[in-house]
Amino acid sequence: MEKMAENHVNDLAENKDVDSLLGTYVKIPVGEYMMGSNVRWASEQPVHNVKITKEFEIGATLITQAQWQAITGVNPSDFKGENRPVERVSWEDIQEFVEKVNKQSKHYQYRLPTEEEWEYAARAGTTEEYAGNLEEMAWYKANGDDQTHEVAQKKPNAWGLYDMHGNVWEWCEDWYEDYSTKMDPNLKGTSVVPCKAVRGGSWYFGEDYSRSAFRFYLTPDARCKHLGFRLVRNLCS
Repeated sequence: MEKMAENHVNDLAENKDVDSLLGTYVKIPVGEYMMGSNVRWASEQPVHNVKITKEFEIGATLITQAQWQAITGVNPSDFKGENRPVERVSWEDIQEFVEKVNKQSKHYQYRLPTEEEWEYAARAGTTEEYAGNLEEMAWYKANGDDQTHEVAQKKPNAWGLYDMHGNVWEWCEDWYEDYSTKMDPNLKGTSVVPCKAVRGGSWYFGEDYSRSAFRFYLTPDARCKHLGFRLVRNLCS
């Protein structure tokens, strides 16, 4: 796991192309799963079937401070460290980052994951609250020591993704809506909450917030020291 973190710095030092700079991506297969949970919050209901009909690739790790700085020239993070996740970046900041990355990439188009993609990848075929033993997989309130931690220091899920539970919250691409609204074609896109979805929990929050099904929302301009992101990518058509 430490080797993966070291590779990020080495890639930057060797001035590799942007696709190499952004690290390892994991191909996520098509499939279906039951999204949400009936055992906690109303925002996670109703549990519903989601079909992922197109393969995509998702970052094995969160975007690091070194990666962010290589693209933008700045590092806004509170907890400094090249291989710690970048934080204090808003959804709007990330759109600018993605635009710069996509102008440089020769092979891929990058973006934030949708909520459906994020939960599918986080679950990695599991149906339980977590994709494994939380203590072994996540930095959260009980073990986070009030700070972020370098990426890929805990165990990955079954699909090889690190820090899907904990460390920092992760921005999603879509607007936050009730599931009942999202599922009704007559209501889709009519949410009155002008916020973007965030997932995964963080070092600052308790274990309940790190569950695969837990969802929260923030305004697109929000910047917090427990809020970061990872990207997905698709081959250029």
